[in-house]
Amino acid sequence: MKSILVLVLALMLAAPLTSFASGERPEVAVMTKQCGEVVMSITCPSDRHGKLNCLKTSLTLKTKDGQTKRLTNPKGMEDYTATGLTCSASKVNKASYFVVGYGELPRGCEFCEWYHLYDAKGNSLTSSNPPLLENPNAPPAQNMAPNNKEFDELNGKLGLEKFTVKYLTCDGTTSDSKGNAICFKER
Repeated sequence: MKSILVLVLALMLAAPLTSFASGERPEVAVMTKQCGEVVMSITCPSDRHGKLNCLKTSLTLKTKDGQTKRLTNPKGMEDYTATGLTCSASKVNKASYFVVGYGELPRGCEFCEWYHLYDAKGNSLTSSNPPLLENPNAPPAQNMAPNNKEFDELNGKLGLEKFTVKYLTCDGTTSDSKGNAICFKER
Protein backbone atom coordinates (compact mmCIF):
# COMPACT_ATOMS: atom_id res chain seq x y z
CA MET A 1 0.00 0.00 0.00
CA LYS A 2 2.80 2.37 0.92
CA SER A 3 4.60 1.73 -2.39
CA ILE A 4 1.39 2.52 -4.33
CA LEU A 5 1.03 5.83 -2.49
CA VAL A 6 4.66 6.70 -3.22
CA LEU A 7 4.16 5.83 -6.91
CA VAL A 8 0.98 7.95 -7.15
CA LEU A 9 2.72 10.88 -5.45
CA ALA A 10 5.73 10.57 -7.79
CA LEU A 11 3.45 10.54 -10.86
CA MET A 12 1.53 13.57 -9.60
CA LEU A 13 4.75 15.52 -9.09
CA ALA A 14 6.23 14.45 -12.44
CA ALA A 15 3.13 15.24 -14.54
CA PRO A 16 3.62 19.03 -14.65
CA LEU A 17 7.27 18.56 -15.57
CA THR A 18 6.45 16.41 -18.60
CA SER A 19 5.05 19.40 -20.49
CA PHE A 20 8.45 21.10 -20.22
CA ALA A 21 10.34 17.91 -21.08
CA SER A 22 8.19 17.32 -24.16
CA GLY A 23 8.63 20.90 -25.33
CA GLU A 24 5.06 21.94 -24.56
CA ARG A 25 4.63 25.22 -22.73
CA PRO A 26 1.90 25.76 -20.18
CA GLU A 27 -0.93 28.01 -21.33
CA VAL A 28 -2.26 30.79 -19.11
CA ALA A 29 -5.65 32.47 -19.37
CA VAL A 30 -5.30 36.16 -20.25
CA MET A 31 -9.02 36.81 -20.71
CA THR A 32 -12.04 34.93 -19.34
CA LYS A 33 -15.77 35.34 -19.67
CA GLN A 34 -18.55 33.49 -17.90
CA CYS A 35 -21.61 32.74 -20.00
CA GLY A 36 -24.34 30.89 -18.14
CA GLU A 37 -22.63 28.15 -16.14
CA VAL A 38 -19.52 27.83 -18.33
CA VAL A 39 -16.35 29.89 -18.70
CA MET A 40 -14.43 30.52 -21.91
CA SER A 41 -10.83 31.71 -21.82
CA ILE A 42 -8.36 33.07 -24.30
CA THR A 43 -5.00 31.55 -23.37
CA CYS A 44 -1.39 32.22 -24.33
CA PRO A 45 1.64 29.92 -23.97
CA SER A 46 4.25 30.86 -21.40
CA ASP A 47 7.83 31.38 -22.57
CA ARG A 48 10.97 30.45 -20.62
CA HIS A 49 11.19 33.92 -19.09
CA GLY A 50 7.71 33.99 -17.55
CA LYS A 51 6.16 36.13 -20.28
CA LEU A 52 3.10 35.04 -22.19
CA ASN A 53 3.50 34.93 -25.97
CA CYS A 54 0.07 35.95 -27.27
CA LEU A 55 0.84 36.19 -30.98
CA LYS A 56 -1.19 32.96 -31.43
CA THR A 57 -3.85 32.42 -28.79
CA SER A 58 -6.01 29.42 -27.95
CA LEU A 59 -9.56 29.08 -26.66
CA THR A 60 -10.54 26.85 -23.76
CA LEU A 61 -13.91 26.10 -22.24
CA LYS A 62 -14.47 25.09 -18.63
CA THR A 63 -17.81 23.34 -18.15
CA LYS A 64 -20.01 23.52 -15.07
CA ASP A 65 -18.65 20.12 -13.93
CA GLY A 66 -15.06 21.44 -14.05
CA GLN A 67 -13.96 19.77 -17.29
CA THR A 68 -11.69 21.89 -19.50
CA LYS A 69 -11.36 21.44 -23.24
CA ARG A 70 -9.39 23.23 -25.90
CA LEU A 71 -11.53 24.55 -28.75
CA THR A 72 -10.66 24.66 -32.43
CA ASN A 73 -10.84 27.75 -34.60
CA PRO A 74 -13.88 27.96 -36.85
CA LYS A 75 -13.46 26.94 -40.49
CA GLY A 76 -11.68 29.74 -42.34
CA MET A 77 -9.97 31.05 -39.20
CA GLU A 78 -7.09 28.55 -39.15
CA ASP A 79 -4.54 31.31 -39.89
CA TYR A 80 -6.06 33.80 -37.44
CA THR A 81 -6.23 34.04 -33.67
CA ALA A 82 -8.85 34.77 -31.01
CA THR A 83 -8.49 38.45 -30.11
CA GLY A 84 -11.64 39.22 -28.11
CA LEU A 85 -14.46 37.68 -26.12
CA THR A 86 -17.88 38.39 -24.67
CA CYS A 87 -21.22 36.77 -23.88
CA SER A 88 -24.66 37.56 -25.22
CA ALA A 89 -28.11 36.09 -24.57
CA SER A 90 -30.63 35.27 -27.25
CA LYS A 91 -33.93 37.13 -27.12
CA VAL A 92 -35.48 34.19 -29.02
CA ASN A 93 -34.42 31.09 -27.03
CA LYS A 94 -32.96 32.78 -23.89
CA ALA A 95 -29.74 30.74 -24.26
CA SER A 96 -26.34 32.36 -23.73
CA TYR A 97 -23.68 32.37 -26.45
CA PHE A 98 -20.03 33.28 -26.53
CA VAL A 99 -19.07 35.85 -29.15
CA VAL A 100 -15.39 35.52 -30.08
CA GLY A 101 -13.53 38.07 -32.14
CA TYR A 102 -10.83 36.76 -34.46
CA GLY A 103 -8.07 38.68 -36.18
CA GLU A 104 -4.34 39.24 -36.12
CA LEU A 105 -2.18 40.34 -33.21
CA PRO A 106 -0.47 42.59 -32.33
CA ARG A 107 -1.84 45.29 -34.62
CA GLY A 108 -4.69 43.66 -36.51
CA CYS A 109 -5.34 44.73 -40.06
CA GLU A 110 -7.61 47.19 -41.79
CA PHE A 111 -10.12 44.65 -43.10
CA CYS A 112 -9.98 41.64 -40.81
CA GLU A 113 -12.29 41.56 -37.83
CA TRP A 114 -14.36 38.41 -37.71
CA TYR A 115 -17.01 37.36 -35.19
CA HIS A 116 -17.97 33.80 -34.34
CA LEU A 117 -20.57 32.24 -32.07
CA TYR A 118 -19.96 29.33 -29.71
CA ASP A 119 -22.61 27.54 -27.69
CA ALA A 120 -22.30 26.52 -24.02
CA LYS A 121 -20.74 23.19 -25.07
CA GLY A 122 -17.94 24.93 -26.98
CA ASN A 123 -19.32 24.14 -30.43
CA SER A 124 -18.48 26.70 -33.08
CA LEU A 125 -21.78 27.67 -34.73
CA THR A 126 -20.37 29.81 -37.55
CA SER A 127 -17.56 29.74 -40.10
CA SER A 128 -15.82 32.21 -42.40
CA ASN A 129 -14.89 30.18 -45.43
CA PRO A 130 -13.44 31.92 -47.36
CA PRO A 131 -12.19 34.36 -44.72
CA LEU A 132 -12.37 37.39 -47.02
CA LEU A 133 -15.10 38.47 -49.41
CA GLU A 134 -14.45 40.69 -52.39
CA ASN A 135 -16.65 43.65 -53.24
CA PRO A 136 -15.90 44.40 -56.91
CA ASN A 137 -17.88 47.68 -56.74
CA ALA A 138 -15.66 49.14 -54.00
CA PRO A 139 -12.45 51.10 -54.66
CA PRO A 140 -9.35 48.84 -54.88
CA ALA A 141 -8.10 49.74 -51.39
CA GLN A 142 -11.49 48.84 -49.89
CA ASN A 143 -12.60 45.88 -52.00
CA MET A 144 -11.93 43.17 -49.36
CA ALA A 145 -14.04 42.59 -46.26
CA PRO A 146 -14.15 39.95 -43.49
CA ASN A 147 -16.61 37.16 -44.14
CA ASN A 148 -19.06 37.56 -41.23
CA LYS A 149 -22.00 36.32 -43.30
CA GLU A 150 -22.87 33.29 -41.13
CA PHE A 151 -22.40 35.28 -37.94
CA ASP A 152 -24.68 38.08 -39.16
CA GLU A 153 -27.38 35.58 -40.23
CA LEU A 154 -27.29 33.61 -36.96
CA ASN A 155 -27.12 36.78 -34.88
CA GLY A 156 -30.30 37.92 -36.65
CA LYS A 157 -32.09 34.60 -36.13
CA LEU A 158 -31.15 34.40 -32.44
CA GLY A 159 -31.80 38.07 -31.73
CA LEU A 160 -28.69 38.40 -29.61
CA GLU A 161 -28.70 41.20 -27.07
CA LYS A 162 -26.40 44.10 -27.86
CA PHE A 163 -22.83 43.17 -26.94
CA THR A 164 -19.38 44.71 -26.75
CA VAL A 165 -16.39 42.49 -27.36
CA LYS A 166 -13.49 43.05 -24.98
CA TYR A 167 -10.22 42.79 -26.91
CA LEU A 168 -6.81 41.49 -25.92
CA THR A 169 -4.01 44.05 -26.00
CA CYS A 170 -0.29 43.40 -26.05
CA ASP A 171 2.00 44.79 -23.35
CA GLY A 172 4.96 46.89 -24.45
CA THR A 173 6.51 46.87 -27.90
CA THR A 174 4.83 44.94 -30.72
CA SER A 175 7.90 44.20 -32.86
CA ASP A 176 11.34 42.81 -32.16
CA SER A 177 14.68 44.26 -33.30
CA LYS A 178 14.26 42.60 -36.71
CA GLY A 179 10.77 44.04 -37.25
CA ASN A 180 8.95 40.75 -36.58
CA ALA A 181 5.56 41.01 -34.87
CA ILE A 182 5.47 40.09 -31.19
CA CYS A 183 2.70 40.19 -28.61
CA PHE A 184 3.63 39.58 -24.99
CA LYS A 185 1.56 39.80 -21.82
CA GLU A 186 3.06 39.97 -18.36
CA ARG A 187 1.93 37.33 -15.90
